[in-house]
Amino acid sequence: MQKLRCPKCSRILGGKATTKKNNVSYYYYYCNDRGITIRENQIEDTINNIMEELFLYDMVVNQSLLPMIKTKLNNPKDKLIKELNIQNTKFERIKKAYVSGTFTLKEYNEERKIVEDTIKDLEVKIKECDIAEELQFTPEDILVKRDIDYINKLVYPTIYKEKIKSWRYLTRDEQADYLMKWIEDILLIYDDKKIKVKKINFRNSFFDDLCNLLANGYLDINRTYVNEKNEKVKMRYSEYLPGNTITENLLRLREFYNVGYYESIYNYDNKTMEFEYVDVRQIVRCFPVDEEKSKIGFLYIDKNEITKLTKPEEVFEYIPRKEKENHYVMKSITIKR
Repeated sequence: MQKLRCPKCSRILGGKATTKKNNVSYYYYYCNDRGITIRENQIEDTINNIMEELFLYDMVVNQSLLPMIKTKLNNPKDKLIKELNIQNTKFERIKKAYVSGTFTLKEYNEERKIVEDTIKDLEVKIKECDIAEELQFTPEDILVKRDIDYINKLVYPTIYKEKIKSWRYLTRDEQADYLMKWIEDILLIYDDKKIKVKKINFRNSFFDDLCNLLANGYLDINRTYVNEKNEKVKMRYSEYLPGNTITENLLRLREFYNVGYYESIYNYDNKTMEFEYVDVRQIVRCFPVDEEKSKIGFLYIDKNEITKLTKPEEVFEYIPRKEKENHYVMKSITIKR
């Protein structure tokens, strides 16, 4: 896809593939000018780890929440209903034409299929309009949805794999489509005689919205910290948010799970902090609770946690949303993709 740049001359690398007798394909990239050949698996893990996170972000923000916000503007419900009535009338005319002998069976089936597909598409759009009218999504909803998804992954990993599409299970062509849409190019370097990814340049149209959400605390990234035992701990991190926003987020999460909260002081000198009861707790997300970023708040669940909802599957289909003071209700987020 002409995305990789040579670690020596920065020119775009060419690509090739070989297929062995076992029908397994191996992919390589090369620079004729510098005589370099790079196996794809040398950089694949780095790219996949980043794309996995971006794919989950895209599913939550671009494929689930933002379309609902925009649906009402792009598809006015009254126009959709008017068009649906027109198509239903057209369908009745097609049936009468067939009964009267004006249409052959083949012509009837072809015309019927076109109208039926149009009607189904209009019905989906009208349903999405109904959801959009009922739900007014905010950046806080994005944060809650990502927290819920992460907890679901910890508590119900089997259901999670069935319900949530993963980057690693996309076909090679599907992955290529996302890479073309999101990435401008990827610069490689030699580090200790090993090929590594130095920098990924994203397309501005994709990256600007992501950075804005991240900078304002409504999106998380993975960061690695060192605990008091000098052990590296990877966890989800989001930027500072006001205390009332964190409190509301915590209350919403508690509608589905017993989510706990505690605070720790980050030591900038030795870059460590304490994690309480790590053997029995799973950290959901951490974040600064003061603008100096010295005090870190943690959301966590116990390792034996289960949902408060009657059916575990429902935690994959709803998010709790505050409607009135001290009153929360579940709202569906399921739409056609």
